[in-house]
Amino acid sequence: MANELYEAVKRVQVIVRDVPGIKLAPEDPTESASEFPFAFTYLSSEERMSDSYGAVRSDATLVCDVVIPRTNLAVNLQTLMPYADSIQNALYKDWIDNQWGSTITELKKTRCKLVNLDIAKQQMIGLRFEIDVKIRDTIT
Repeated sequence: MANELYEAVKRVQVIVRDVPGIKLAPEDPTESASEFPFAFTYLSSEERMSDSYGAVRSDATLVCDVVIPRTNLAVNLQTLMPYADSIQNALYKDWIDNQWGSTITELKKTRCKLVNLDIAKQQMIGLRFEIDVKIRDTIT
């Protein structure tokens, strides 16, 4: 299942990279960024269950952080808030249009919240998108 999760993480990066205004969303994030908003996606958690037929289901949460340097809170919020809608809309549109591969069976829900992060000793503020997906696989 690791490949399916990794492919889902990469898919989110591609989707977010195409959202107007996102300056950098590399497939493999770097330790520091020079262009903002900067987006990076990773696996937050995964829970696996199996049935008596050998099928395995995984409920996973992917996280995509979209960050900018923290300077002035009012200005930072004006920069970030449009992404709360546009990124979630882009995720659902892409899910409806493309289904993210044969093993990712459901985009269950998304959540968005404001976060403060310290990345490479730089204070950042951003939006964290938590993306719940369901993955189904057969163990052979």
